[in-house]
Amino acid sequence: MKTTNLITVLISMMILSSVMNAANPKDDKKGGKGNAMIETLSKDVTLTENQKARVEPISQALMVNIKEANKIADRKKLVSVKKELFKEYNKSLDVILTNDQKTQRTLKEKERVDALRNKIKTNQDK
Repeated sequence: MKTTNLITVLISMMILSSVMNAANPKDDKKGGKGNAMIETLSKDVTLTENQKARVEPISQALMVNIKEANKIADRKKLVSVKKELFKEYNKSLDVILTNDQKTQRTLKEKERVDALRNKIKTNQDK
């Protein structure tokens, strides 16, 4: 069970890491990598302009906190801190999103996790 939880956390971190690295902050004058998270969220659910405006500072704060957390040398502590950061980020999003948006987002995230798991499994089978 611990291995399954660890794999799930690592897969989630990999997905979020790819989302965070999707935008080059030098090319994005509006705030850097936090906007990539908003773009991904916008692909998952249709956000109103008001919701985008509320999500942007939360996403940018997450990016700052992750950048700071990446300085932690102890791998277990780093994973724990990032897990907590994303937990808080998700709680903040839950306040902003409607129930339908939350459901749709959960389904899209599950699709990405499943696709990544399948890719990992395929690579392990080679």
